[in-house]
Amino acid sequence: MKLEILALLPGDPVVPRSPDYDATALRDFTAVTIPATPPWIAGPALRRHRLKSASRRQRWLEQLMTSATVLPFAPGHTLERDEIERMIIANSEMLGDLVTRLGGKVQYQVTVSWSENEVLHRFRSAPEIAPLFDAGAVSGGAVAGAVSRLASRLSQVMAARLDAVAVDCTELPLEQGALLNAVLLIQDGREAALDAVLEEIDGIWPEGLRIRQIGPGPAVSFATLRLVRQRPSDVTRALTCLGLKSLEGAEEIGAARNRLLRDPASDANEIRTAARIATAAARLGRTDRAFHLIDLWSEGRSVQSGLEQVA
Repeated sequence: MKLEILALLPGDPVVPRSPDYDATALRDFTAVTIPATPPWIAGPALRRHRLKSASRRQRWLEQLMTSATVLPFAPGHTLERDEIERMIIANSEMLGDLVTRLGGKVQYQVTVSWSENEVLHRFRSAPEIAPLFDAGAVSGGAVAGAVSRLASRLSQVMAARLDAVAVDCTELPLEQGALLNAVLLIQDGREAALDAVLEEIDGIWPEGLRIRQIGPGPAVSFATLRLVRQRPSDVTRALTCLGLKSLEGAEEIGAARNRLLRDPASDANEIRTAARIATAAARLGRTDRAFHLIDLWSEGRSVQSGLEQVA
């Protein structure tokens, strides 16, 4: 029976009991799964279903945070139980690196908006706004440009202050009236430092700024796991790309990769992807069964790229 994978947790922690998900220890991880979405829910209906389920999914992930570091998966990845175990084996090095990177860290989202109709009065003496009052006549475009420059400067100041207390910080698209929309990766125990920075930001304009803080939560904006299925034919192509006739150990695969990368005419992304596929297959010890590799997604960038192109 196929199950949707919600998250992996390192080790065999005591997971909060819930009728909504199951937890199974597999290898060096605990796989948390939920029932798969019925196959007849597809297209626009599937998108609506996932939007409707997003808050519930986030709540489950936050419950799991009380047990261990949470490695969350994007919605929709369904596997048989033995496929989950094979996925863990195939991606063991990456998963270990992720646990090290995210262990003891939590995510916060911070949004800052302002009272737009009071900006000119409050920041009358700001270098972006002051010239407007010295001019005899000012166009609407000039006012809008000045306010935009002021907003950009304040946003940079706020982001720099938040960045100083975060392990990682990524800015997200802004909605109307917003100065800042950022997700932060914070070391557990640094919440007081974050609160102090937010007080500093609030002090810029206590009556006119609205600050919203969401968290703590798992690092979904910095490392959400997606699965890309690799067929036996993909392994064959990877070996051909590397000039190997059969599965070799990690040392031989690495040597082939490095040799090919020294050629300036080579496709570096193709070679690295091929080496990753071959290494994963070597961990599994066979090429006659499909398996899944992890493609990491984070806000604004794909950390592991190229897999989808060869899948």
